[in-house]
Amino acid sequence: MRKVLVSLMVLSFLPALATAAVTNPDDFEGYALTTDWIPTVIGEGWLRYGELGDPQTGSSVGIITGTLAGNTTQVLELNTNNGYEEPGSGENLTGEWNMSVPDSAVPVTQYSMEFAATGFLFGSEYRNLIARKSLAGETGVLIEIGYGNWWGGGMGIPEANLLAADYDAEGNRTWDIEAILGVNGEFDPDTGTFVPGNEVWYVVEFEDDNVLSKTRARIYDKTTTPGAEDGWTSWLTHDPDYNGLDYADGGVIVAITNGIGEWDNFSMTEAPVVAHLEGDANNDGLVSADDYASVQGHFGETGANGIDGDANNDGLVSADDYASVQGHFGDTAGVGGVSVPEPATMLLLAAGSLLLVKRKRKS
Repeated sequence: MRKVLVSLMVLSFLPALATAAVTNPDDFEGYALTTDWIPTVIGEGWLRYGELGDPQTGSSVGIITGTLAGNTTQVLELNTNNGYEEPGSGENLTGEWNMSVPDSAVPVTQYSMEFAATGFLFGSEYRNLIARKSLAGETGVLIEIGYGNWWGGGMGIPEANLLAADYDAEGNRTWDIEAILGVNGEFDPDTGTFVPGNEVWYVVEFEDDNVLSKTRARIYDKTTTPGAEDGWTSWLTHDPDYNGLDYADGGVIVAITNGIGEWDNFSMTEAPVVAHLEGDANNDGLVSADDYASVQGHFGETGANGIDGDANNDGLVSADDYASVQGHFGDTAGVGGVSVPEPATMLLLAAGSLLLVKRKRKS
């Protein structure tokens, strides 16, 4: 019994597991196979359309069995190339996923979907566009994925970008743009390996910080397992006051293809609240000498709680943050951001627990 008591006392210092809910994931397994899919929003959560309404001749939207070895489950196919052989319409062929939540509901919303570029448009071009739109129809976040001269980096060159909508002092829409190179450089215009027909499924992930109105994204080969922070772009700001870009009423996810593309496993995750690790000025999950440098580099800055340099999470980088780093030096973030003392501290706690048990036994 005493051994159990000691174990429980030590384990009580470890954090509890944080969870997040996946909202209405869609893997297309529940639909009938068809090359002319006509979904209903109420029943299936989707719309499909071309530039003039229904897909034009030479375009099709279908639920098919995946054509690649990497995914032979049911998938959504967007095809603007007229049966894989003749030149198609080239229109923007769209699948619209009507699943979203208001920004105010959760601090961070995470989105994920998978795609494979299975065929060219016009023999040499390909493009995807993924967007988050408000219910008012305003686009706040775009991910462009292209190959060739049409959204790519030029003939035979891949490219991917994250765009976040903002507006200038005159009220004109502007875009912050950053290249998405891929976790392993798959979309680097100089060395990237992405090409339509390469039989690779890719995962696209993006996150919206609903408190700070910021967005980041990454793309990687589905057969790989990147680290939690590998390959992300920096956080780009989209202005929450521009025509509903805060998604106050929810929104939709739009997937557009020019060429032949297969899509699968759309999901939206409401990320758990992550507690701030006291002393962690650079937000890397470890209180170390790097945090002193972060405080020094951002000294005097103000902003939202947890900005770079803000070790004590009060929104101001000041001398108090040096003290916070010193007081928590060596601590690390556990699951859900809960502080875990450094190993030496854990040993002292365990030793103290043993002494308490021994004293009780003598008495």
